[in-house]
Order: sequence, then structure tokens, then C-alpha cells
Amino acid sequence: MHLLEFGILDHSLGISRNFRSSRQEDAHEYMLNLLESMHKCCLSSGVPSESPSSYEKSLAHKIFGGRLRSQVKCMQCSHCSNKFDPFLDLSPEIHKADSVHKALTNFTAAELLDGGERQYQC
Repeated sequence: MHLLEFGILDHSLGISRNFRSSRQEDAHEYMLNLLESMHKCCLSSGVPSESPSSYEKSLAHKIFGGRLRSQVKCMQCSHCSNKFDPFLDLSPEIHKADSVHKALTNFTAAELLDGGERQYQC
């Protein structure tokens, strides 16, 4: 397959149609664009790229992706609610960590939803 088939290269700009001249782009944005284009290209026709089943069928997600679990536990009744979201990349905070392990530990650490916008209603 060619990068043109993935929609990454464009004849006029030489880069993805999502990239515009005079705008700053970085390698991370380019990688995400490449992976999303590969994901869409790997799907059978008629399968929407955002449908839950598309992530199970896409070769790009099988190789590079995963599912991130978000779990909310009610502190009053101990009920747990789990949500699984597909991902192609993770964005841990690196300025608070001195190693990859510490960054991932901080990224997956439990948070207390203690009121205001962070209030959880069971």
C-alpha cells in the first residue's frame, strides 16, 4: 500500500490533507494522523470508523491500539462503573515524572471526585 491510499500524502502539499501550510505540526500529530488513516483504510466498506466494532476489526488498532478502562467507584455504596475507550496513544504528564514508569503510574492513579465539577452521583 502507498501512503496516498492512507490519505497521508497529498499531491499538492506533500503531507496529509489535515496538515496546512503556515501551521505548526509535530511528529505526534503526524503519527496520529497516520494511524487514524491506517485504521480507516483497514476497515471493510460500510463499517463506520468510530463504531465500537471497527476497533476490534482494524489491523491498526490490533497492532498499535488498546482499550483504556475508566472506573468510577461510589464511596457510599461501593458500586463500580467501568467504561472502556479505544486509544491509539496515551498522553501521560511527563513534567511530574522522572521515569516512564512513574509517568504511567501517575496516569493510572486513582482520583477522588470530591465535589464541584468533580462530583459523582451514583
